Amino acid sequence: MMRHLKLTLILLMSFAGVNVSSWPLSQDDQQEATLPAVWSVCPQGPPLCQFSKIQEALTAANPGDLIQIQMGTYTETLVISKSLRLVGAGRDLVRLQGAEAGKPVITLQVEGELKLLLDGLTIAGAPPASAEQPCFYAPLGPSSEFICPHGLEVRGQGALALTLVDLQIVDSYGAGLVCSGPEFKGASVKLTIVRSRLANNRGSAVVWGCDREGDSITLQDSTISGNGGHGLLTAGFGSEIDISDSTFSGNRLTGISWVGHSVKLMVSRSSFIGNGRGMEIYTGMQGLVELSQITVVGKGYTRP
Repeated sequence: MMRHLKLTLILLMSFAGVNVSSWPLSQDDQQEATLPAVWSVCPQGPPLCQFSKIQEALTAANPGDLIQIQMGTYTETLVISKSLRLVGAGRDLVRLQGAEAGKPVITLQVEGELKLLLDGLTIAGAPPASAEQPCFYAPLGPSSEFICPHGLEVRGQGALALTLVDLQIVDSYGAGLVCSGPEFKGASVKLTIVRSRLANNRGSAVVWGCDREGDSITLQDSTISGNGGHGLLTAGFGSEIDISDSTFSGNRLTGISWVGHSVKLMVSRSSFIGNGRGMEIYTGMQGLVELSQITVVGKGYTRP
């Protein structure tokens, strides 16, 4: 109690113009003074919450902060470049709908290191750039880059830890989740997907090509279904992928298509139902594949 009064007194006196910079703070006081902030977002905006737009909260937040997103639909195109936690009221209650035609709903811009948690919301695709061509070329310095209306795209360079919990990525005109990232070479990249659903995207559910030796992809208790390409398309160079208690169904090409060198792939207690092909595994000489308690309905498993 006394510690809270001391902090309050110091703040009030600093606002009044009193120099308190030399006043000592205990270790507990210092820890409390640097606790991550909590920001709130709701469709109505103030005074019911702090912001009506998620991007406004992203701009205000500092690395490590928590952004709480209340029930509603948010039509936005987000760029995230800080380590944050975005927690929605639930994936059936919070919908993030892409606003800008032809662009990803969320772009993660990695510079140095980024740790991001997305929890309890639905990411729904932006409209295509045009009826004939969903993607487009955009100028980038002296060159150009191909921009597509993916659900979530990773760009940049550095270390990445991306965790998706109780999340949906649906109805994208491109892929659901994309990381092509040759720039990530030499940095740690970890992707974790838990209790999530990636479904009905026109491209693949996950296209992951930025993992390197020592990196990991974990998929637990999730559903990958009805996508126009692959369920999981990934190329690894020494990474480990661990899939458990998950279902791949109705994906047009494959449930899993894995190309890797010195890779370890573990799939357990999972089902592959009605995909173009259940699994296609292409690995180098040191590739290790472990399968246990797998159910396959339709075309099964290929390893050339």
